[in-house]
Amino acid sequence: MTQDTYRGENTEPDTLHLYAYCANNPINYVDPSGHTFKSLYSTLSKAQKRKLNSSQLNAVKKIPSKKSHFGRNKHNTGLPSTKAKAKKQGWKFDFGSVAHQFNQKTRNVGRKRIKCGNVKYKKGNKEVIYYYDGTKNNTPEDRGSYNYASGNNENHTLKDVVTWDAWGNSSTKYGSSGCDRTTPGQRLGCTPQVDFSKTAKTAIEALKKLKMYGTVR
Repeated sequence: MTQDTYRGENTEPDTLHLYAYCANNPINYVDPSGHTFKSLYSTLSKAQKRKLNSSQLNAVKKIPSKKSHFGRNKHNTGLPSTKAKAKKQGWKFDFGSVAHQFNQKTRNVGRKRIKCGNVKYKKGNKEVIYYYDGTKNNTPEDRGSYNYASGNNENHTLKDVVTWDAWGNSSTKYGSSGCDRTTPGQRLGCTPQVDFSKTAKTAIEALKKLKMYGTVR
C-alpha cells in the first residue's frame, strides 16, 4: 500500500519498483521490512561449511554476510538532526544506549571531565545516536544503524547484534565512510554474551571457528 523506503539497486531492476513486494513473488519469498539481507551461510565455501557442526551451520544461516551487515546503513536515512526533533517526530528513547559509548567527546560534571553519555532513539528499524548536548553523533563507532530486525528479541540479536559484536559498525573495506576501530572485547562488554541466547552464542562460536570473528576493518 506504501512505497518501499529502500530505493533499490540500479543493477537489480526488480528492486527499483517501489510497490513491488519480494520481486512480485510473495508465494516463495517474504520480506516484512522490505530490506532483505544476504546470509553469511550463502557466501561460505564447501570447505568452510565442513568445519561447522549442524547447530553452527543453522546459526550462521540466520546472520547477514559482512557485505550486507556494512551495507545496511544505506537504509538508515532521514534521521532527525537533533534529539529535540526526534522527540517531536515520535522517535523513542532506547535503553540500548549503553552499546554506543565509544566516542571521545567529553563534558564537565562538577570538577570532573568525563566521556559523554550518548543516547539512542529508535523508530521502526532505524536508530540514531545523540551526544549529551542533543546533537547527532556521526562517529563510525557510535552512529546509529539500520536494524534488520527491530526490538530486543532473538531475531534482532542474530541479525544485528552478533554481527556488530564480531565486526563493528562500519568498515572501509566495504565502502563505509570512516571505520569503527572498537575491538570485539569492547563491544562484548556492552552486550555481554551471558545475555545471549544459545543460538546467538553458537553463531559467535561458528565465526570464531571460521576465523572471521573481529577480522574486518
